[in-house]
Amino acid sequence: MKIMNLVMRLSLLVLALSLIVIVRPTAAQKAPIVLRWSDTNGPQAPLGMLAARFAKLTEEKTKGRVKVELYLSGSLVGYNIEPVQTGVTHFFPLVPSMAVDLVPAISVLDAPYIWKGDAHVYKVTDPRSNFMEAINSQLAKHGLRAVANFEMGFRNLTANKPLYKPEDLKGLKIRSIANPVFMAIVKAMGATPTPMPFPEVATALTTGVIDGQENPIPTIVVNKLHEVQKYIMLTEHVPTHAVIFMNLKAWESLTKEDQENLTNAAIEARDEIVQYQTKMDPEWRSQVKAAGCKIIGTADGLQLESYIKAVKEPVHQQFADKWGDLYQKIIDMGK
Repeated sequence: MKIMNLVMRLSLLVLALSLIVIVRPTAAQKAPIVLRWSDTNGPQAPLGMLAARFAKLTEEKTKGRVKVELYLSGSLVGYNIEPVQTGVTHFFPLVPSMAVDLVPAISVLDAPYIWKGDAHVYKVTDPRSNFMEAINSQLAKHGLRAVANFEMGFRNLTANKPLYKPEDLKGLKIRSIANPVFMAIVKAMGATPTPMPFPEVATALTTGVIDGQENPIPTIVVNKLHEVQKYIMLTEHVPTHAVIFMNLKAWESLTKEDQENLTNAAIEARDEIVQYQTKMDPEWRSQVKAAGCKIIGTADGLQLESYIKAVKEPVHQQFADKWGDLYQKIIDMGK
């Protein structure tokens, strides 16, 4: 009997030890790396949708090793690259020119009237392209990395009067993103560039603080700017790049495998939202018209060549020393 009791006790001890081994966290089970994604766009905007998809895909592809928390609608930080550098946030999709003070050459991505469409944009901005590898080598010196790029649509002017040609902008205050390239584009068009945070734009249009603004149609519709403006001019002067800037220390904290997983998640999410935008474009234009806002293209009298002449070369000359041969390289990659 004593022997049987001893055997039973030993069996229970072995079972207990085995359970301890089973539940003890292993290296693969350690707490996930949690990264913060910030943006001024809301969850219903294409960029907000991209953020949600990116977060889901990242967790799936890394098998839970990396999780992304979303802080949208400006809930964590404002539209600036500095919080990404300091690590207050780990991701922020920004127009390239927001990094112009750090890497002057990156602002070439915001050069007007040199882009041939989405395929051209993504060929140049593929994170694995020689072009972006060169950019990332410079960004690394400032604690940053460009993980991927999302093209939110080509930017168009809006106003309460038709702007058929650059001369029609004389005396108008047009809201601009607060960086030198975008302000130069608006100025070359003939208006006074008026920087302000994007969440203030709708109110500023309503109260007459500004006369117009420029953004892609998805942004215009999602933020209901077509309800406070009477005309959208299809100037399509520059694509709205949203370079997904990432804090370099956060990037380097990931294994090579998970760096690849994160990059693939960003590209996959981007491609899905690009398809969504393409599908939604007719609906967005229909909403614009239903609100009484008129879309003016070349068939309606828009003098696109006049805009190109007024903007393309003058802006290039202004930033030629910063852009160097990258300007021509982008043009060549579109042929």
